[in-house]
Amino acid sequence: MDRHPHMSGNSALRQNVALIALVSLALFLADMVFGILGPVGGAMLALVSMASWVVLTGYWLISLKPAGQSWVRFLAQGVVDFLMVFLVMPLALMLVVWAVIELGRLLQG
Repeated sequence: MDRHPHMSGNSALRQNVALIALVSLALFLADMVFGILGPVGGAMLALVSMASWVVLTGYWLISLKPAGQSWVRFLAQGVVDFLMVFLVMPLALMLVVWAVIELGRLLQG
């Protein structure tokens, strides 16, 4: 049974897409190392791998989105959370470290 009633697709389809994504990624990495498929085969395999990962990301996002929330609000909240974690928090940490260093210099002399 799906986690949310608004999820599309069934679990067998998701499992097949996940299997295609993992196998195509493994073959793509092997092709990058050994060059077994040539440039055209490698490019087609990269497209298959990227497409299956995009589909898996869509399934993942659908499973994370609450049923009563709009997509715009859900994605905006995700962007804000991303910026908080990877931009604001490191800047705040650097500011704290800088303040501690300056306080140490002030107390020394």
